[in-house]
Amino acid sequence: VPFSAAPMRSLVANTQESLAAAVASSVAGGERADGPSAIILEPARDLAEQVYNNVDQLKRYVHSPAIEQVLLIGGETGGAFKDSERQLKAGVDIIVGTPRRVEDLIKRGKIITKTVQFFVLDEADRFLEGAQERPSDELISGPSVNT
Repeated sequence: VPFSAAPMRSLVANTQESLAAAVASSVAGGERADGPSAIILEPARDLAEQVYNNVDQLKRYVHSPAIEQVLLIGGETGGAFKDSERQLKAGVDIIVGTPRRVEDLIKRGKIITKTVQFFVLDEADRFLEGAQERPSDELISGPSVNT
């Protein structure tokens, strides 16, 4: 559900437990949902890689069902590009990436957004300053594509 207005002050949330619970419920019964439970956008490639590694560490504490994640960042070519698309096709619970790469895959129908329960715009101040790659208003306003 999109915000009708941006929060007046900084919003801080600790969602590790909530995210793990949402992912577990999305694959209940051993069947993975059609799309991810969470999309985490980072303003830069290095931050996306760092968050991806943190999610990887979180996965160690969630055994059944296992959490599947994918890293979607710009500049991937060849094998890495094909591997990420293959992972998406097989089904993932958490997507960590940069805005243009994620948005491109949504527009191409490779990411289905109707199952997204968590949308994290990390380092939002950097996006707003315009110093980094900025997600489109369409992407932020909600899952209107492929729903």
